[in-house]
Amino acid sequence: MKRAYGATTELIITKLEDYGPMTRAELCQTLGLSHDYVSAVISRLVRPTLTMPKRVHISGYVYDADGLKRYPRAVFSVGDKPDAKRPRADKLANRRRYEQSKRTRLSGASVFTWGLTRKELQNHIKAVRQKAAA
Repeated sequence: MKRAYGATTELIITKLEDYGPMTRAELCQTLGLSHDYVSAVISRLVRPTLTMPKRVHISGYVYDADGLKRYPRAVFSVGDKPDAKRPRADKLANRRRYEQSKRTRLSGASVFTWGLTRKELQNHIKAVRQKAAA
């Protein structure tokens, strides 16, 4: 079913006014629309045009997204305000998270550790942790 021109735009603006700041994923879930469609409309709302001012701005960034890669996701709010600066990557924190996930992956049950005795497995885990800490 085809929507009237501008109906989705008004729907998004109404949701942002009613519920407050939201990410693209939250808007998609709330509206029941596809990510591509909502992204296209949001991209137009964030920029001023010749006939309309900017109607939505980026009020901040969040990192929480279930089952998705970890990077800053924009949080949108209604209004013609300046956009929030995108946060810079913290390389040290990223490295720590990577090392922690590597430790948990390697210290768990693995096909390669099935044949080891308990003492050999403990030594293997200790070696992996020492290597990760170095």
